[in-house]
Amino acid sequence: MFRETTPLSYPVMAAIVSAFCWVVALRLPERFIFLRLMFQALGLIFAVVTLVTGWDYFFPRLIDYLARIREAWYAPGLRYAEVIASMNIKQLDLMEAGGVMRIRPGGKIEGRLHWLISTPELDLPLSWIYEYLDGCEESFPDFLPQHGLSDNLERHRRRAFTKMMTNSSWGIAEWAAGNRAAHWLLPNMAAVRDALGMQ
Repeated sequence: MFRETTPLSYPVMAAIVSAFCWVVALRLPERFIFLRLMFQALGLIFAVVTLVTGWDYFFPRLIDYLARIREAWYAPGLRYAEVIASMNIKQLDLMEAGGVMRIRPGGKIEGRLHWLISTPELDLPLSWIYEYLDGCEESFPDFLPQHGLSDNLERHRRRAFTKMMTNSSWGIAEWAAGNRAAHWLLPNMAAVRDALGMQ
């Protein structure tokens, strides 16, 4: 935040006094040349004071405004770098395997940055993935089933997430035979969350 320097009242008052001096100087009869020159000089002085104090008031705010714009512009990239930096070797392997798993900012919702996990089919909200994993606690080691759901967004999300998790190079989950749901290969959901960095 900017450091308080000059109050806004300074340039405002200086501008008013400058304008008053110039009005008086222009309205005085020509025979009062000395007074006219004096008021013109005072108007000029207060005009300079207006510029100096106005600059001192607005410049820190301009710097702060530009800094906030720059921070907002780079915030998603910096947050992404922080997420990557906090990952362990297993999580990095998961993210890089086949270039399948990608996280990207999805804009702000209620003042908080919203993250999306990209899949070949559709983008999954990170918050939805947390809810899905919570739902898998009861069905473990099976995934939450897709069949039986109507052809809606929830079914598409479950299918996209299942396809992503059953990537054979990850060793996290695999498809089941027949109409059974896919199942986790890890011993419990805590191990799943740890592998995905969602503890």
